[in-house]
Amino acid sequence: MSYRYLDAFDKILWGLSMSVPRNYYLKGVVDDSKPGFIETLYLRGILNEPEVLASHTLNPEEVRTIVERLYWTSIDGRADYNLGEQSDEVILSYSFSSFWNAITDSFSIAQYSEDYSIKLRMDLMKKLRMEELKFPHLVKIRLAMHSLGDEFSKVKIPSHDGKFDSFECRAEIIAHATYIQGMLYKIIDDSRKATPKPLGELTYHEMIKFCADNVLLDKKLLSLVRRLTDLRNDAAHQFSFGKVSGGDDCLSVEPVSTKLMDGIEIFVASCERRYKLKAGRINRFRNSVRVLAGEINKDAKLAMHIVLGKQYPSQLSTYFYG
Repeated sequence: MSYRYLDAFDKILWGLSMSVPRNYYLKGVVDDSKPGFIETLYLRGILNEPEVLASHTLNPEEVRTIVERLYWTSIDGRADYNLGEQSDEVILSYSFSSFWNAITDSFSIAQYSEDYSIKLRMDLMKKLRMEELKFPHLVKIRLAMHSLGDEFSKVKIPSHDGKFDSFECRAEIIAHATYIQGMLYKIIDDSRKATPKPLGELTYHEMIKFCADNVLLDKKLLSLVRRLTDLRNDAAHQFSFGKVSGGDDCLSVEPVSTKLMDGIEIFVASCERRYKLKAGRINRFRNSVRVLAGEINKDAKLAMHIVLGKQYPSQLSTYFYG
């Protein structure tokens, strides 16, 4: 397998960030049926108050477009929440250059936005007097918020939030193992060999056994896949109990348990030995799975699948990210 193949594989599958864009929460927080307000600021010095250069009342369509072009980004900024008796609002602050690049980048707009026009760009350039020589340093945007917490207003049962620390490593193990399972599915399907039950009903371990019994893949290779399957199961099911300060029991799903960490170390070491893969300082698990998948792909014969456009379907925002 060439490095060129590995680089492409990394970018397309394993290299995609599994975290949510930093500004994705805006889809769930901002009420885009109401107008907003934007102003550009100029800083004369660190100790001076910023000077307002221009301001503009955003109509709901402009609010909707700005949020749509911001939500997939992770540009640095600040969000302040103003919770009032009558209405709530979020006040967003960004460096102007970061904000402007995010909402006017043609390639990104074409991939992530429903509105491909340059109307917003032209309108803001006019309303914010962008043709003037004094270039803004900051932009501040005030947007109406949905009333957060209304979902529980009629619920009499007190909610209970679990203790979830950073879960990315578990999610990455599960995602990679699922992809490898799909590769085994294709190899079995392409072999046209009769399976003991419908292929879609075979468990992961049954697929591994079928490949071994029918010599579809090398048994030592399949032993690595079996280790990965065990890691997936541990990642999905391990939890632990503890005590809070008052002595009551608590349950936590930590990023990694001792058992899971031991399994990761054994799996990675086995892959590094098999493929003569040099142990890196970071991404050792991901590197191992990349090469493992590359060997399996000699039989799966899968093409690269490049996905351009939205990685987070809008339907999910109301259930998870928003």
